[in-house]
Amino acid sequence: MVKFACMICIVGLGNPGKKYQTTHHNYGFLALDEFVRVHLPQAKWQLDKKQETEVIEDSLADQKLLLLKPQTFMNNSGKAVKALCQHLPLETNHIWVIHDDIDLDLGVIRVRLGGTAAGHKGVQSVIDHLGTANFWRIRLGIGPLPPFELEHYVTMSFTAEELPAVAETNKKIAELLVQAITTGGLQEATYEVA
Repeated sequence: MVKFACMICIVGLGNPGKKYQTTHHNYGFLALDEFVRVHLPQAKWQLDKKQETEVIEDSLADQKLLLLKPQTFMNNSGKAVKALCQHLPLETNHIWVIHDDIDLDLGVIRVRLGGTAAGHKGVQSVIDHLGTANFWRIRLGIGPLPPFELEHYVTMSFTAEELPAVAETNKKIAELLVQAITTGGLQEATYEVA
């Protein structure tokens, strides 16, 4: 196993509260929850009220991990990321952000380092608060956009027809994270899982 010299911070983007729990915009939360369920079953999310985030500090294969689910609502996600990451022995390319992406079809995963936010306000918030775009994005497709306004669609729950693809995507993300943690990092790639 290749071990990172410092901690890895994995961030799922979404919105807090039961109202948004199963929505398209909460895909980052859902995928990170699946990783925890399968690979860190003893871990429990703790609410850090001061930093407005749910957090897990744990390790996998001797690699220290900091997992975050910001509770600031999507458009201000970067606030919690900056607050918890700025004082850690952490390089920005060791921050991995999992989020929904309307430009990718459902069942498609794209992993890349850096780049623009491409209109995603949660990702833009992370860029703005960190002062850099040099972090990894794990983009989870929720497209194509049906005949709805984007702001309405992303806060709609996944349909029964979409849930099998979501489950397969979450399973793949959990596998990708373990592989990246144990082999020295993420690699830019595109996957079709459904």
